[in-house]
Amino acid sequence: YLHNLLKRMRNRLATAQASVALLLAAALISSSVLANDIPKPTAEELIKKGDAAINQGKYDEAITHFSDAINADSSSFQPFWKRAVAYLQKQKYREALADLNQVISLNPQSVPALLRRAKIYRDMGKFSEAKKDISEILKLRPADKEASQLKEGIDQADEHLEAGRKMFSAQRWRDAVHSFTKAIELAPVVEEGRLMRARASLKLREYNIVVDDTSALLKVRKNNLDAIYVRAKAFMYLGETDAALNHLRECVRLDPDFKDCIQENKRLRAFQKSLQSAEDILRGGASSASSQALANIESCFQYDPEWHFMLPKLHLLKCKALVHLRQPDKALDACTTALDLDNNLIEGLILKSEAYLQQEEYQKAVDEAQRARDLDGNNQQAYDQFLKAQKLLKMSKRKDYYKILGVAKTASDKEIKRAYRKLALQWHPDKHPPETQEEAQQKFRDVSEAHGVLSDNQKRARYDNGEDVEEQQQQGN
Repeated sequence: YLHNLLKRMRNRLATAQASVALLLAAALISSSVLANDIPKPTAEELIKKGDAAINQGKYDEAITHFSDAINADSSSFQPFWKRAVAYLQKQKYREALADLNQVISLNPQSVPALLRRAKIYRDMGKFSEAKKDISEILKLRPADKEASQLKEGIDQADEHLEAGRKMFSAQRWRDAVHSFTKAIELAPVVEEGRLMRARASLKLREYNIVVDDTSALLKVRKNNLDAIYVRAKAFMYLGETDAALNHLRECVRLDPDFKDCIQENKRLRAFQKSLQSAEDILRGGASSASSQALANIESCFQYDPEWHFMLPKLHLLKCKALVHLRQPDKALDACTTALDLDNNLIEGLILKSEAYLQQEEYQKAVDEAQRARDLDGNNQQAYDQFLKAQKLLKMSKRKDYYKILGVAKTASDKEIKRAYRKLALQWHPDKHPPETQEEAQQKFRDVSEAHGVLSDNQKRARYDNGEDVEEQQQQGN
């Protein structure tokens, strides 16, 4: 009984599966028939849609419709022509050029296509190709005024471009920029002219022009390696090293064998590493490592003499390292150079003040600190340096008790006492003849006064701190 029951269930399942399969097949056939029944748009209809999109300024949509029209009928030059117009609106000159080539291939005597292609060739600086198209136009229409004027403009642009090349070779950068500008006015997308103008502007330190020109070049051709390299240099000179490195990395990614970008990328990374190391050392204030910081800074000077933006910073860091190393003469030279390049460097004035203190030129130190305060009255470092210099100036004008006793500022109480006894005995008035009595008395008073301060820990601390204890001591004596 169970065997028969299972057999009947399998038969019913097989019948159900067969029914489902038939239904699915019927549905697929039906949908295929319906799809075939939907008429596809004709090339003419697609062109009309493209025209409507252009009128609305939707150039990407227009390009899609014209491309579909070409797929529908590639024997007609019309969709190629219209798509070229849309490409030009998007400043995609190379794509437009390819479409115009196709138009002329399908219709060799199309004067509008020849004229449009000649203009693109002119704009791109391909003057010989432009002249060939103009020659074909003049064969078809000898009196064509627009073609004749176009040829005249191309001849002028070619002359300006050649003049620019000569000026560039002679390193007459300003004249080169002038000639290339004239060429660009006549041929806006001339690659050589814009690139050469960018290079000349780089020499003139007109970095914003470089950025603008390379931006225009990269809109036309994104993988223009020369433009990327020159643009990276401009950003570097502007102090935007991160942007420069990004461009150099992109250049190397596009062409791992492009030497200019490879070398510049390595050198700039090494520069950043040396500079960061020097800044970290000097920020830490460890004078023992300042020699290494100075060596790093000196290596940074070798990177690019044309990097004028970075020179004030490098000279300032050099000054700071030399102050840490207590080489005030060299520090003053470095700080003076930094301030000559940028007279608003408050830190340069503070460091210069500190170098003067190391030279014991206290009034000069006060003057430099005051200059820093004049630039920014709210700068706490400048204020602290001014107070420090003033205090040391005042201290420099009082008696140097350590010098009078002939001991170091770190002398112990025993050393001070021993020195006093020796000098008191040496300059006691009773031991000197009448002719040296007055000098001996003064020396004896100074020795006693010095001992009175330095042998008293509280007075000595106040004296070391710059407080005025002389008057009180003299009164006590």
